[in-house]
Amino acid sequence: MNKIKLFVSGPREFVDYITHQVENNPGAMMIVNVSTEPSQTVAILESGSTSADVLLLGFDDRKIETMVQPLSRFSENFPIFISAKQLSVAHKKWKPFYFNIAREGGELSAITRYFKDRPQDIAIPERASVINTVASQARVEHVKERENRIETIPVDKKVITVFGQKGGIGKTCTVVSVSQSLSTLTTMSVCVLDLDMNRDYGDILRYFGYVGNDKVDALTIERPDWAGQLKLPTEKTLSAWTKLLSGEKSGDGKFMLSDEMRLNKKLVEHCLIKIKPNLFFLPPVRTIMDEHSISETDVRKIISILRRHFSTVIIDGGNTLSTQTVSAISESDDLLIMAEAAIASFDSLADFTLNTLNIVKGHAVPRIIINMMMDKDKIPRKQYVDPEKELPEIVGGFPVIAVFPWDDELNISVRWKLIVPYYGAHDTPFTREMPNLLKHLYPKEIFSQAKEKDSGNGFFRFFKKFLALGGAR
Repeated sequence: MNKIKLFVSGPREFVDYITHQVENNPGAMMIVNVSTEPSQTVAILESGSTSADVLLLGFDDRKIETMVQPLSRFSENFPIFISAKQLSVAHKKWKPFYFNIAREGGELSAITRYFKDRPQDIAIPERASVINTVASQARVEHVKERENRIETIPVDKKVITVFGQKGGIGKTCTVVSVSQSLSTLTTMSVCVLDLDMNRDYGDILRYFGYVGNDKVDALTIERPDWAGQLKLPTEKTLSAWTKLLSGEKSGDGKFMLSDEMRLNKKLVEHCLIKIKPNLFFLPPVRTIMDEHSISETDVRKIISILRRHFSTVIIDGGNTLSTQTVSAISESDDLLIMAEAAIASFDSLADFTLNTLNIVKGHAVPRIIINMMMDKDKIPRKQYVDPEKELPEIVGGFPVIAVFPWDDELNISVRWKLIVPYYGAHDTPFTREMPNLLKHLYPKEIFSQAKEKDSGNGFFRFFKKFLALGGAR
């Protein structure tokens, strides 16, 4: 059978992934065209300049919808494959247009099977007869216009490290709540990385609902058929990732596993704990004795991999400037420093922040979060600070983006239920302050694209009111 000629069209990450897969399987296929925009894809097809045997699309549904009409003119005689996670949903939606559906991660296998059953179809499609220059150009312009009408809010990928002066000030709760809020209210993909190695498994795993034997099960990695000869981490922990990434090669001997992970999102997600479809988590260690195996270079390499595949990476940096935390902060875009509302903490806050930045020497933007979630009745009166009156003088000019109030509901929920309230599902004093934190990190418009759900507590009415007020208090 002749080589199958591919036209690959989709986001840059998808094109890179398919290109890598084809290069690793020489002889069966070759790529003759690539495109990262729907209008560019239609323009190539309309011009009749491609020699491809098949078109493979990796766009989301909204972008495919912009080009479905011109594509359907070719689909009866020219196979078009769509990469999809949910086969039944995609089949129902796209089959009427004669599009073929391939499971995400198994695109090349699906195309190979298709042509194995139809070897006579491997030939340059006859498309010149349907080309009319004026009409073709009009169709391309129509797709481009529809592209521009898709309401997307550009959001740069972010790495955020949450760091604290001491333990027990709500840092881990904040990491969990921010990640759950983002993944609930937006379509962004979020990954949480835990570097707070103060106890076995770390605390975040427990706050995501894994306790007892569930912790062990959550770390287990099963070998899927599609992994082939690739070596996988022994478990879903940072220490296991580092042991495998520190020099070992993949089965073909050509690529480091870190290179494979940069190109293969499916592989990365398989080696993480999946909390929900767009929220993943990497615990630090199984036992704190494994901490010594994680180097500064390992942390940088893993953050680089996660940044490539996720819209936001949120890191729990602990409360000590370990080599791992220093490396994480240096790779971060934002540094959130948490402090409790007490004179002793405030007195050292500005110096602590400056010293941290001097040690790290990165480009992270420092922002302060004040935590008043401790019980005021247990704090001596002379130790209590009124943030609204005294903050400007105390924080040394660093911006304070949120002041979390005392919250009985949060304390009961976290201490006795291991459930962290988050913005989008709970209405407590803590979650009501969360918008003030998020609006400093992301454009508020991205939250308006979230699907409204009836939470039964008026939360989304509050959320819409917040947006209408421009995100202000």
